[in-house]
Amino acid sequence: MTGGIFFFGMAGISNLVFLLCAITITFISVMLHSRFEKKFILGTGIISIFTLLILVKYLSMPIKISHVQSESTFLMGAIPLGISFYSLQAISLLADKAKNTMKEKIALTDICLFLGFFPQSVAGPLHRMNDLLPQFHNPAKFHLTNLIIGFKICLFGYFLKLIVADKIHLITSPIFSDHQSFNSLTLVFSSILFTFELYFDFWGYSLIAIGVGRILGFAINANFNNPYAVASFREFWHRWHITLSKWLKDYIYIPLGGRNQNNYLLFAGTIITTFLTSGFWHGFSINFLIWSTIHAFLYLGEDLWHRLRKNRKGKVIHRSSKLIRLTKWILFIIILSLTWIVFRIEDTDILISYFNSIFTLSNWSLSIFWHELSSKVNLFYLAILITTLLVCHRKFLLKLIYEIPTKDNEIIGTSIYYFSMIIMILIFGDIGGQEFIYFNY
Repeated sequence: MTGGIFFFGMAGISNLVFLLCAITITFISVMLHSRFEKKFILGTGIISIFTLLILVKYLSMPIKISHVQSESTFLMGAIPLGISFYSLQAISLLADKAKNTMKEKIALTDICLFLGFFPQSVAGPLHRMNDLLPQFHNPAKFHLTNLIIGFKICLFGYFLKLIVADKIHLITSPIFSDHQSFNSLTLVFSSILFTFELYFDFWGYSLIAIGVGRILGFAINANFNNPYAVASFREFWHRWHITLSKWLKDYIYIPLGGRNQNNYLLFAGTIITTFLTSGFWHGFSINFLIWSTIHAFLYLGEDLWHRLRKNRKGKVIHRSSKLIRLTKWILFIIILSLTWIVFRIEDTDILISYFNSIFTLSNWSLSIFWHELSSKVNLFYLAILITTLLVCHRKFLLKLIYEIPTKDNEIIGTSIYYFSMIIMILIFGDIGGQEFIYFNY
């Protein structure tokens, strides 16, 4: 608990103030509910947390005055660190109490630990109180294996952030900043690169959180499961930001009726509402509204197609060749990358201009694209990305990170691998140069 308070305090007194506000609201709601046993008390607490989150995000939005971009001076123009994540955890705690799925008596220290658990409270992964409370009450004893594995997880997370995501950012940022000076193919290429930049940035942070938790003896939830290995938006949302998707499913999707609805329009409305909630959670901006709506309709389109393809026995007929599956995957990555453009560019005018540039057929020149690729793109950074994609095979990583080598050749190979990673971070890593993307949400 002390570590969490110290961590948020070092990040700025305003960050600590908002965390303490969330803790106070949650504790008062739980305390009053335990005394009077009225569910409306928990409902009031949920509304209060939600209102705090809405006000903070809305009042932290940039505002335009006479076509000049100006930051709101309230809250110093920045969203308090981690408020989006610990607010959802506070809401889940109160909702679980209301549903009687959490019957344990919760003390103030439990709430402080739960909301202020610094390894994951800044940018996830999200947890339920039932996940962490037993670990708080019965902390694991120090074990050398946890220290080694936790260190390896953290190191790989920092590698993904500093050597992969940040280097991709050095490629994509100049293109996004001056998109009108680039060829349409280059813009598509940049959007695909940003797709991997976002993934490796957020996955890197999640691994660091898991690693720090492992070192301290805590099991933190996984947040990703090869989301780009699929060719379906339905499957993608089961693998991307898993803990947020599960939160939305449990507290938005299922309470609204979920899939158990006879009317398809009601089901579609539930899906759209769930995705819009995700969009507004990321920020009160038109681009997030558009982004979440696009994903909702892509999800519904696939779901409808899936239902139509069912045979009479209710099974889906699969007759796709490897070539068709590869084509579907490439198409999925391209469409997904176009939606990430909407996610990245908050200014609507720039967003429209970017897409106009992409879909201007006269700008589609392969020769110009190769020229821009060779002259304006750091091919070394691109090589790092390709190499990382090759070595990020799930089975390989699980063996490399979570197993302690015992044979001499395995010990030597693993040592060389991690020593090389450390050298690359020390030489090429710009520590503190680029913050994690999800710190903005």
